[in-house]
Amino acid sequence: MSTNNPTFPQAVHILKLVNDQNLDFEQIKKLHICLPPFLKALAAGRVDYIKLLALAEGGSEIRNIEHCIDIGVLPSIPFDASIIDAHQGKGTVTIERRDNDLYVGGKKVLLKRSPRQLVDGERSDEVQKYFKGRALLNATVLDYLLAHQYLIPDSWKFYEPGKVAFIEFRGTVYKYRADREDKFVRNLYCKRSGRWYSEEHFHRVISSLNSFTAVIED
Repeated sequence: MSTNNPTFPQAVHILKLVNDQNLDFEQIKKLHICLPPFLKALAAGRVDYIKLLALAEGGSEIRNIEHCIDIGVLPSIPFDASIIDAHQGKGTVTIERRDNDLYVGGKKVLLKRSPRQLVDGERSDEVQKYFKGRALLNATVLDYLLAHQYLIPDSWKFYEPGKVAFIEFRGTVYKYRADREDKFVRNLYCKRSGRWYSEEHFHRVISSLNSFTAVIED
């Protein structure tokens, strides 16, 4: 498919391709498609895909969507043997991307490292202790961001040019198995394709310069 100035029906078809084939907007750009303003707004997280389709079917306006989730709901389990050991957070909050920052419950999310991480790295369990008492993003928020990747700020991709950042959601701690003490948190990182993924970061592993804890601003 290639067009220089897609009509609205063509744009809706593009959106369906994005949704059905799990494409991201960087891949769409490689098809040499000129995105009209409403698609750019969608990519920035300011317009809801479902509302846009409703408009195509005869609606009268595009309305901004408010993303709300109950952060007290337990998140997904990354693999069958794992269990949730601790989960921080409760109540319904909004999730919003403003330019290159993420806001949860109206407060900015900061990416932090412990002092020792900046020197020679620190075990993940010690980093967990360092941030004890802070408002930490949990894996429920992580699950939501993975499902709505346009909300994730581009500034989270790298901590230095070409060096991938790993964002840790320490508000939820998992155990490898109920009968073992191997604990871990889940993180968020971006691959070269432009899509975001998550993996486990075990407490026994060193958290170095490329690891950041997602903390809600006081």
